[in-house]
Amino acid sequence: MNYQTQRLVQAVTTMMVMVFGAGMIRPLMFQLASHVRTERTTTDKIIDDLERTWHRIAPDISMRMQSALGILKNIMGYYYEEPCIAAWDNSNLIGVAVYESGYDKDRGIRYIALKELASFTHMPGVGKALVAEVIKVAKEENADNISVASAPEARKFYEGLGFRKDTRYMGEPSLMVLKVPKAEK
Repeated sequence: MNYQTQRLVQAVTTMMVMVFGAGMIRPLMFQLASHVRTERTTTDKIIDDLERTWHRIAPDISMRMQSALGILKNIMGYYYEEPCIAAWDNSNLIGVAVYESGYDKDRGIRYIALKELASFTHMPGVGKALVAEVIKVAKEENADNISVASAPEARKFYEGLGFRKDTRYMGEPSLMVLKVPKAEK
């Protein structure tokens, strides 16, 4: 889809959301996130952007944004210098995925553990774009799977991306696992 067509779809979709509401046009809404730019970095390199994002979304009292603020606080406090993928819309940080690469000696597998995933915007498709980039990282690192401890309200999101509940782990939050397709040579 060329740039002009993409802008037209965005304009029409936005008008449809205003007239009909978001629930009526769910299939078209993922077009809106197509201009999101992702970047592999570490949390310490984007700390200023994280702080600006905090001040930008703090006044939004919706449950989704308050949850994102909690995740943002965790990223700034607990995951300093961790690898992450940042999502940008123009110069605004709109999402972050913090992950860890590892090797399970007992099972003999490489894995990516998705520690935090947050979208700091109401624009749909940001989380999906971040997970797609984490999958690319997993393929490059020859990981066997990606795991995430999912809150019950996020389970459908991860299932829609191919994650399945790990039956060996029965607690809440649920441990969700995605088998990584092997990169073609």
